[in-house]
Amino acid sequence: MEELAASDPRALGPYRPRVVLGEGGMGRVLLATGPDGALVAIKMVRAHLAGDEEFRRRFRREVTATRKVAGETIAPVVHADPDADIPWLASKFVHGPSLREVLEEGGTLPQDAVLRLAAGLASALRDIHDAGLVHRDLSPSNVLLAEDGPKVIDFGIVRAVEGAATAHHNTMTTTLTHVGSVIGAPGFMSPEQARGQALAPATDVFSLGVMLFVAHTGRNPFEGPDIPQILYNVVHTEPDLTPLPDPLRRIIEPCLAKDHTQRPHPTRLLELISAEAEAEAEAGPQAPSPWPEVVQRLTERQRAELSRHINATNDTAEAPPHAPSAPPQPQPPLVPPQIMSAPEPAPLTQTPRPAPQPPDPRRGTRSRRRLLIAASVLALIVFAWAGVIFINIQAQQDDDTDPGDTAVTAGPAIRNAEEGDCFENQGTMRDVDLTSMATCEDGAFETLRVIHGPADPAACDGTPLNDLTSTYPEDDLTLCLTYLHEDGATAYHAREGDCVDGVTGSGYSRWSETECANGSFTVVERLEGTSDDAGCDRSRPGTHSHAFTVDAWQSLDVVLCLSINYGAGDVGYAEPGDCLHRYGPEGDRSYEFADCGSDDAMYVTRRAPTYYDDPDKFCGDDIWIRFDAGLPELSYTVCLRHP
Repeated sequence: MEELAASDPRALGPYRPRVVLGEGGMGRVLLATGPDGALVAIKMVRAHLAGDEEFRRRFRREVTATRKVAGETIAPVVHADPDADIPWLASKFVHGPSLREVLEEGGTLPQDAVLRLAAGLASALRDIHDAGLVHRDLSPSNVLLAEDGPKVIDFGIVRAVEGAATAHHNTMTTTLTHVGSVIGAPGFMSPEQARGQALAPATDVFSLGVMLFVAHTGRNPFEGPDIPQILYNVVHTEPDLTPLPDPLRRIIEPCLAKDHTQRPHPTRLLELISAEAEAEAEAGPQAPSPWPEVVQRLTERQRAELSRHINATNDTAEAPPHAPSAPPQPQPPLVPPQIMSAPEPAPLTQTPRPAPQPPDPRRGTRSRRRLLIAASVLALIVFAWAGVIFINIQAQQDDDTDPGDTAVTAGPAIRNAEEGDCFENQGTMRDVDLTSMATCEDGAFETLRVIHGPADPAACDGTPLNDLTSTYPEDDLTLCLTYLHEDGATAYHAREGDCVDGVTGSGYSRWSETECANGSFTVVERLEGTSDDAGCDRSRPGTHSHAFTVDAWQSLDVVLCLSINYGAGDVGYAEPGDCLHRYGPEGDRSYEFADCGSDDAMYVTRRAPTYYDDPDKFCGDDIWIRFDAGLPELSYTVCLRHP
């Protein structure tokens, strides 16, 4: 924690920055106060990322995606400005040191505290993964040990950074800077992440397992003298788990499986943790405080520092200036925040918690109920770096649709609309009739921007992902709204070059944006205002399409023309007569198109749009390669022969 630098802003929206909380690979974190004195943590994205348009686009999208994280463990993001010169977002501030700070202080967690930590992290990952997100950077720096339980932070913009044009290089550069410490991020990467492969939710489970090991032992199981050795150990070396007591080993060991398909789902992990927690509770008295003394000491130190910094700036800091685009508005007086000291920890002689009763088979699975009770006591909070996204795809309108010809009088819900509010359109695209919705459900229109001033149908032009512009001349108000398609809002707004994946079954369809990994689809072309995929080019293997239809408004129909991302290079797209060159080690071979007259070229003898269970019958003595895409028409078996 340090004083603001001369280059730090003195105002961000309605917030007054007070002190620098820290700085990481993705940006600088400031503690600020709002007009009511509430404390918020504001993350400012690094300047080099702010200048990357691809990053901005993904940042907006990922910030919105994190709003889908549901559960009692969420601490809300109170404000965000993805379109600022330096994008930022503000989240409710939570008191407590990071796990990294605790480890650097020389502290480790006893077994019961590690079990609490494990339950909190598994619950957080369950909520994050259920929302279709992957944290990708779960490490001690991103876990806070608050008085009421662990809090996971920073999962809202990790993918945005990775997805930017220079993201992979930047991410590796920034996350590897802490290698001199046992808690540096390289040691928390999964094997597939260390290899630079596509990441699934199981990558977070591996990181969780490493973090629990470190929390109890104070050292990383994959530690090494330098980054290459650490990454080699992550990929190839089996960790020595002998320092762990059996209950922790039974939880951590499956998380560290090299094969991501063998790692437990967070829900299964919660069941394992619950069983061990029950056994420990039955074995003897429990600690009266969720965390050891070092955590309490660091929390007290933090509160004292915050109080000193804020009190020192209350009388000297200038009030935040008004935004230049808006006329001056009266502001409520700034209320100094109350920095309350943490309660004194109960003495260790306090009466222990009663041990649980034996399981009653008539009551179902007691472990699950017990874990839910524990979770509610911990009040686990996941920092959902959410906010309002400003993403643009201006939908083509039907011939009878005029985006500026909308309602002229706003009701109270519309006059008081904020970014992120959702409405149901009970009218048409020409005559809009918005009705406020309590939650943002499929089929709703979500508010991207609220523009106060003379109503202008063109005011939303250039606003990413804007599907509907609704103007209210009598109220000097314009709303820019995006449509939340039931098949998947993120995939619905995918553009050329993005990758998507999904399932379509009888009465069910759900698609989402994803990493461009094997088995995913790259958007080759986006057709708007139609549900007819006849415009998609089907001239090469591996083509597919998906139509997003909107029954009420044809102008919002979208067709994505897709190309599947086959593994093993070009072989999936090859046809009889083509030639390929094979390269790479055994077990990781790849193929690329080659001149048939070149050395070592192989030519395609046969191809079938089928994944043959017995490819030798189809290819005979030729070499065969096959791929199961999950869709019969996109699967293949290809036969190759040396000239």
